[in-house]
Amino acid sequence: MGMSVALAETLSGVANVALVISLLIGVAATYVIVVTGGVKESGLKGAVGMANAAAAKAQVDAAKANERAEALHQENLKTQTRLVAAERELEAERLHRLELEASVAPRILSPKQSEKLIAVLAASPRPLSIHLNFIGDEEANKYALAIAKALETAKVRGRADGIGMIVPPPYGVAITLKANDPQGAAIRAAFEGAQIPAIFSVGETGGFDAVILVGLRPLGPNH
Repeated sequence: MGMSVALAETLSGVANVALVISLLIGVAATYVIVVTGGVKESGLKGAVGMANAAAAKAQVDAAKANERAEALHQENLKTQTRLVAAERELEAERLHRLELEASVAPRILSPKQSEKLIAVLAASPRPLSIHLNFIGDEEANKYALAIAKALETAKVRGRADGIGMIVPPPYGVAITLKANDPQGAAIRAAFEGAQIPAIFSVGETGGFDAVILVGLRPLGPNH
């Protein structure tokens, strides 16, 4: 059965319209794809840019943090240096103060010195005799008394006399010994062994093995 001309024309018109519509839809779809692709690419570029900016900021922040840490480290080193210097200064002041105190402190015969002096004298050739003199000074009197007690404990014979003040005044301990005398040598060994500062000489002892003169306290820490 054949198609009429009118029907063919109608179908042809419909087909043309459908073709046009499909073309319009294709164009519209292409436009949408292009537009949305651009938007996506722009969004991706924006995200990448934001990520790069964040990474750059993080690097800057890390560099600043490292600078602050280094500055803090240097400040700690300076503080430690100042503390060490302060400790050294305090120690120097302490030693200086001890030296000053030692330079004015009264002389004493320590227990160790007294024990050593007594032990050596007690073991020395007998008899031993010493004439102990001391000037009229309170500090010298007390020091002479300590020596006298040690001599008495060691059973040394002799006497102790205060001789008042001498002008000019003597300083320290002066010990005069008889020449070529074993007892005198033993007395010197006893005082040196006990580390009792004294100046030794040979001279007239008035019949004693030694004459000891206790003068004023010498200036300075070594007395």
